[in-house]
Amino acid sequence: MVSDVKPEVIVLDLHMPGETNFSPQAVKSRLTRGSRLLAISLSNDEEAKALSEGFGAVVLLDKIDLARTLILAIVQLGHPVRMH
Repeated sequence: MVSDVKPEVIVLDLHMPGETNFSPQAVKSRLTRGSRLLAISLSNDEEAKALSEGFGAVVLLDKIDLARTLILAIVQLGHPVRMH
């Protein structure tokens, strides 16, 4: 679907219940030029940071804060403005 839609931002849940059939290589191979990966996780600890970086994510958000942070992160990633 990514190759057909060519989204600017892709949201990847690192801890999706029942999803064990994806790898960093598979995710990276499906990213289209210009797509940015935004990862969400149950925590923002070192393990989650390393996992999200392995997938090529440019942002990692904590699921607990999603209501406050997700839309802003998607908008910022969809534009050339870099998050600090």
